[in-house]
Amino acid sequence: MQRRALSLLAGAALVVLALSAAAPAGTAKQSAATPKTGGTLVFGAEQEPECWNAVLADCSLFWGTLLTQPMLQSAYAIYPDYSLRPQLVSSTTVTTNPFTLTYNIRPEAKWNDNVPVSADDFIYTWKSYVNPKNAVSSREGWDQIKSAKKLSAKKVKFTFKTPYAPWKSQLFTPVFPSHALQGRTSTRSGTSRSRIRKMGSRSRTARTCGAGGSRVLSSRS
Repeated sequence: MQRRALSLLAGAALVVLALSAAAPAGTAKQSAATPKTGGTLVFGAEQEPECWNAVLADCSLFWGTLLTQPMLQSAYAIYPDYSLRPQLVSSTTVTTNPFTLTYNIRPEAKWNDNVPVSADDFIYTWKSYVNPKNAVSSREGWDQIKSAKKLSAKKVKFTFKTPYAPWKSQLFTPVFPSHALQGRTSTRSGTSRSRIRKMGSRSRTARTCGAGGSRVLSSRS
């Protein structure tokens, strides 16, 4: 299976190279131009998400993740150059003995109902992952956190059992709105799957169903 996958990737790479070589001369100049921002993107999907909580094992397939990612931001975001840059936080203070992370949340960060993103949201997100009642797809990294301490409304400190190297890319991607989800179940049949799509840090999503299938509209907050 692995050999076949590598063959397919190699074939795809050759196709891309062939198309690049056959492209008109003006194409390179056009692609180098600054891309247009705004507008509407319409695309089809061959699969409907089982639910809207992509951290759950049953709902973490490709399209479920793709459709929920625009709604909720992360502590750090991955950019096209593969760098990790602060998104909901302005900075993070790291200590090594013991290993701790102190997140400084951006003062201007807020949810689409104007409630500020806070330390409570970070702590709630951690607890959601380690709660054994929640069938999450993975607890890697989260289970290394020993304790959390709210230092202020916009600052929170996490102490780890052992150092965890990939914390920027694996933790708090995304952060959940505690004021919207607190006290609600996080199971596949629970209410948080519908609530989470109405509450975001950068967009809102609405879903309509018809004879031809579902239509999902995501709009910037």
